[in-house]
Amino acid sequence: MSRPTENDGAPSNGAPDVFAMTDHITSVYADEIAVYQRFLRRLAADRTLSNPRRSVDDRPVEGPSLTVPGLRIHVRHSYQDAADLGSFPAESNPLLLRIHVQGFSDEYLDRTAARSNLVDSVTDPEGEAWTRALLGRRWADYAYELVRTPRPPTNTATRMLFAQRVYALLLDADGEPTLAPDNFAFQRVWNGIDSARKIVPTSPAVAAHLEAVGPFFETDDFRDPNTEADGGWRLHMTGADTESLPPPAAATARSLIRRVRVRGRVASRFRPIRVHVEQDQVCVYFRWAENPTTFAMTLQLPLSEDDFSGSPLDSPDSIVAMCLSNWQEDLRTGLLVWGHRTRRADGAVHIS
Repeated sequence: MSRPTENDGAPSNGAPDVFAMTDHITSVYADEIAVYQRFLRRLAADRTLSNPRRSVDDRPVEGPSLTVPGLRIHVRHSYQDAADLGSFPAESNPLLLRIHVQGFSDEYLDRTAARSNLVDSVTDPEGEAWTRALLGRRWADYAYELVRTPRPPTNTATRMLFAQRVYALLLDADGEPTLAPDNFAFQRVWNGIDSARKIVPTSPAVAAHLEAVGPFFETDDFRDPNTEADGGWRLHMTGADTESLPPPAAATARSLIRRVRVRGRVASRFRPIRVHVEQDQVCVYFRWAENPTTFAMTLQLPLSEDDFSGSPLDSPDSIVAMCLSNWQEDLRTGLLVWGHRTRRADGAVHIS
């Protein structure tokens, strides 16, 4: 079937109909979609594919917008391990598949030529239609639209990440689609995401299931006992109350406590168990993988505004972000082996 050059045959008159647009896209781009779906199903089954994008990059799902004149649409995927994003049953080995619906001016020959010049004009109905067409009905029934924050980023480096519609689908160890857990951290799935909206399923069985249990599955019965209901690590707090600290120190300590609870923020094998607060430092106690030893690392707190050294370390959050990134890099490169060890009075091994 020939490709449309404008909106010929597209259901763009009046209010856009998601399902009509989906049928149109599925028909016009049937060959490209078939190649992409075969690739995604192989990816779901074998997550170590070599040359992962070649087949779909050679035949991209790309064409003129059905609703916005002068706009072209390009659809692509990305993926990541989802185990640290929420609570899942044991052995589920969840994979998060993202579908990106990107718009660019038809002044460019194709998405490659457009480079980072994305146009934030893709409508929600059309973005959903392209996603449904690419995933196919069965997978699309389990997908979520990622809802963006009200304010777009001002940072040039992240603006392109924001200027697209992104959809998420979870796949289990067998490559089967699944709903998200009730504590899934959608905000961590992509830049500038506030929440998620469940796509309306076409299957009566899936629709009935959602009507009965809602858009997420409950995690109470199998959630890691070391985590809280929100999926973050459970921490034992000792030492000083952060309210008693000088303002810069208090803000930095609270930021560290909040961020260190996030599963996978430092590493998947890192499990914080205790945070001890003092007037000028915070000590984080943790376990590493299956090692029974309790380790500890320390962050020195800024006591006044003069302790901020300037960009990029010019705020409590930036200090904590740099600290956790350093811990992440050091732990992944063998800090527990090559680091300086000191046995603390409470029995923990302090690493520096």
